[in-house]
Amino acid sequence: MIVLDIESSGISTGDCGIWQIGAIELENPKNYFLEEARIDSGDVVTESALMVTGKTEKDLRNPKKQSQKKLIINYLNWASKIKEKMYIGQNIGWDINFIQNKCIKYGIMDLFRKVQSQRSMDLHTLAQEKYNNIKGNYCID
Repeated sequence: MIVLDIESSGISTGDCGIWQIGAIELENPKNYFLEEARIDSGDVVTESALMVTGKTEKDLRNPKKQSQKKLIINYLNWASKIKEKMYIGQNIGWDINFIQNKCIKYGIMDLFRKVQSQRSMDLHTLAQEKYNNIKGNYCID
């Protein structure tokens, strides 16, 4: 299983960029992926993303960092070597969708399809269910 998290310049998967991908193989925690990239010149940067990450727009556009395309290719190549392609994360569908949209943009959907499965577990949903089991409802008091 792969625990996955991305950091982006905003929440719009069509307009914003991915500047970091972090992932770990759950069964082998020594096998992890953590790399950063520069976002594309046309990518939107939101103030809320900067506040959450503590980064500046200059940090996200650093020309010395690898491209987003290279970051995604490196991640997919890393993930391709993991046998169990079950993805776990907080709002994991959003992370996977964001990566997929960039793969479409960069013309690397064949690599995405080879690696990415549709099997996933969302940690937020699991936490809600656990809360419901303890409190008897899904609402926070």
